[in-house]
Amino acid sequence: MIRAPSLILAIAVATAAAVPGAVEAKSGKKPCRPTLAECPDQGCGTDFDPNLNLRKNIRSDAQTPTLRTLTWIKNRPDPDNFSEGDTREELTALDEGQAISVVGSLFVAKAELGGES
Repeated sequence: MIRAPSLILAIAVATAAAVPGAVEAKSGKKPCRPTLAECPDQGCGTDFDPNLNLRKNIRSDAQTPTLRTLTWIKNRPDPDNFSEGDTREELTALDEGQAISVVGSLFVAKAELGGES
């Protein structure tokens, strides 16, 4: 009896993967490039900060991470004069781009009954 649900699920997944535009219909927009590897590091759209995308799309970094706490992260000050699209100098002065590691302890874990948290 377990075979029938598994077979139905396999057919549904195969059908969704084979239908052209199935992925595009979910987001409502087509990708700018055929593969993610072909996308420019600053992104393809126009309603975002391309300099932020450049910072987020760093594939490797030779920095040795500095050990930081969550309190340190929470206490990072906001920039005074930064606007979207500006150079990131003010943010770099506030430690943007610094490789960090955060170590913490989990005291309580409980199931999320409503799905994702």
